[in-house]
Amino acid sequence: MRILFLVHIESGLSHLFPPGYADRVVEQAMEYDRVIALSSGFEREPFVWQLDGVVDTTWEWCWGYHPDGFSETELAWLIPSRGHEWTWVPPELRCPPWWIRYAEVTIGGGCDGSCLADFRAVLEHVGIKYTEDRSLIY
Repeated sequence: MRILFLVHIESGLSHLFPPGYADRVVEQAMEYDRVIALSSGFEREPFVWQLDGVVDTTWEWCWGYHPDGFSETELAWLIPSRGHEWTWVPPELRCPPWWIRYAEVTIGGGCDGSCLADFRAVLEHVGIKYTEDRSLIY
């Protein structure tokens, strides 16, 4: 199984995309068995319209996490990161299902030095191997 994680390919961030980026993402996403999009949850319609019908599942996952905003239980899932100071392991990855653990995982999206760096930290924390498709990163 091939899974593509797309981090924050959202309308509100589209001004950061290089020319033709959204169309390239859609074209390449069609090569995957599952496309999982991570949404910041800040917008009513978070993804660029080109992703309609391409994304199989959406998980809410953001940035700006800090220990002060978490309960004792959730603090266990707050981890240091290289993008922002802290990041949070979403519930869907705390005990990754077999179809993620044994899949060929690719990541794309952005922003490369912040949110995408946080998502790399999450995957590494839970032991999921991944590759990056540089053409899908902004």
